[in-house]
Amino acid sequence: MKKIIGHMFLALALSTSLILSACGKSNDTIKVVVAGPMTGSSAQFGESMKEGTQMAANEINKKGGLLGKKIELDFEDDKGDPKEAVNIAQRISTDSNVVGIIGHFTSSATMAASPIYQKAGIPEIAVASTTPKATSAGNYIFRVNVTNTAQGAGIIKWLVQEKHKKRLAIFYDNDDYGNGITNDAIKTADRIGAQIVYKGSITPGVQQDFHVMLDAAKQAKPDALVLFTLYSTGAQIVSEADKMGLHLLTVGSDAIYAPDFIRLAGKSAEGVYVATWFHPDSNYSGTRKFVTDFKKTYNKDTDSWAPYSYDALMIFADAVKKAGKIDRSAIRDTLAKTKNFKGATGVITFNKQRVPDPSSMKLLFTVVKNGKFQLVK
Repeated sequence: MKKIIGHMFLALALSTSLILSACGKSNDTIKVVVAGPMTGSSAQFGESMKEGTQMAANEINKKGGLLGKKIELDFEDDKGDPKEAVNIAQRISTDSNVVGIIGHFTSSATMAASPIYQKAGIPEIAVASTTPKATSAGNYIFRVNVTNTAQGAGIIKWLVQEKHKKRLAIFYDNDDYGNGITNDAIKTADRIGAQIVYKGSITPGVQQDFHVMLDAAKQAKPDALVLFTLYSTGAQIVSEADKMGLHLLTVGSDAIYAPDFIRLAGKSAEGVYVATWFHPDSNYSGTRKFVTDFKKTYNKDTDSWAPYSYDALMIFADAVKKAGKIDRSAIRDTLAKTKNFKGATGVITFNKQRVPDPSSMKLLFTVVKNGKFQLVK
C-alpha cells in the first residue's frame, strides 16, 4: 500500500510539474491571433497582415514586451472565405490563451466570425472590413480602418466634381464589401445628379467572362468605369477592357490598391485611379516613419494594408498597457477609450461604433504611372 501511495504521489508531482511548466510557458507570452487570407485570390492582403503585425510585434518585444511578456503571433488562414473564418473562430474561441484577434480582413469573413468572438469575449480588431455593419456583433468587435460609406461617396463625388463624369458603369464584388460600398455610391450618385448606366455583379473566386460584361457596359455608353473589386479581379477587368479598346477613365476602391494589381494588369494598369486612405508620400510623420522602417525591414515598399495591420496590433498593445493586466474584458474596456492614437495611418479615435472617426480623415486619390501608385496632388 505504501508503495502504491508513493507511486500516486510521484505521479501527482509529475503532473503538477508538467501543468506548472505549461502554464509558465503560457504566462511568458501574450498570444494574439492574426486571421486573414494567407492563401487564395486575396493572398497578398494576408501577406501584408503578416508583415505589418510582425513588424509591430518585433518593435514591442524589443522594448521588453507588454507587462513583462512577449507577444506571440499565431497566423490563421481564412482564405477570404466566411465559412473558413467561422471554423477558425470556433477553434480560437476554445483557446483560453488567446488574448486578442487581429483580423479578419474581408467584410464577409469578419461578419461571419465576429459573433463567435463576441460570445467568447475575445477582443477583435478587423483590418479592412469596411462595411458599416462590421462591428455590429457587439462591444468586443473593433475596426482600425474607415467605413466604405465614406469611400463610396467620396469616389462618386470626385468623379462628378473633379473629373466631370456623370455616366458611370460600376463593377462590384457581390459580397458584404462590394454591396456595401456600391449601395453608398449609388445613393451619392442619385443625390448629386450622376447616373449609374451599368451595374455588373461579380461572384468572388468564380471565373467570369469580363468581355461579355464589358461589352454590355459599353452599350450603355458610360464615361467612366468604377471598380469595387479586389485587386486580382480589377486587374482582369482593366486588361480585358484594354484588349477591347474600351478606354474609359477608370477608378477603383482601396481593395485595388495593391502592388499585385499593377503586376497582374501590366501596361493596362497605367492611368487607372485608385482611392485610398493611406499613401507613403503623405507628410504625416507617423506614415513617414512607418514607410522608412518597413523598407528597412522587408527591402520593399509598403502597400496600404501593412500599416493598418501594424496599427491594429499597436492599438491593441496600447490597450493592454493601459489595462495593466492580461484580461480580455479589461483590454476591451481600454480599447473602447482609444483616443488620438498616433499610428502609421493617422491619428485614430474610436467612436461609439468602435471604428475610427472619419471626420479628421481625408480620402486620397492615386494614379498608376510608370508602374507605381502616385499620389494625385
